[in-house]
Order: sequence, then structure tokens, then C-alpha cells
Amino acid sequence: LPEEFNGELHPSDSLEEKVSLSERFGLKLYTGHFDQNTYLEIVKNYLALKGIEFTEALRAEAIRWATSRGGFTGRLAKQFVQHIEAEKADA
Repeated sequence: LPEEFNGELHPSDSLEEKVSLSERFGLKLYTGHFDQNTYLEIVKNYLALKGIEFTEALRAEAIRWATSRGGFTGRLAKQFVQHIEAEKADA
């Protein structure tokens, strides 16, 4: 069983409760995938906010980052920029 169900006597009941709350309140979180160009624009904008220039090397690294982690999403764009920021802080 997934870790979130550890200790649950009836994991399916717990899952049904969560789905029920989602349906009742209409809460949905969309973390869809973008095309590569949209993803790169997001990366470029996040980098600009941090004062980091979007170079061709960073472009290639951002593409590798996303493809190795499942696709082009806003979450991955932000995580990539945080990774780059941490690398620069360590340098």
C-alpha cells in the first residue's frame, strides 16, 4: 500500500472520502503538460525573476531536466530554476 494509507484499516474508504471532498467542493489541481516552447518560456521568465540569463546551455539543460522527469510542466520549470539557483549559490 502507498505510504499515505499506512495505518488505515480500510484504505478504500479513505480514498473515497478524499474523492468525495473533491467532488463536493469542486477542488481540482491541474498540473498539465505544456509543449516544449511554452515550458521554455516559463523557465526563461522564472530565470529572469532571479536575475539569471537564459543561455543556450541553460535551454538545453532545461530540456534534459524536463524529459528526464516526465514532461514539460510548470512545476518542473520552477524546480529546474530552483536547482540552477542552488548551483549558483554553491559556486
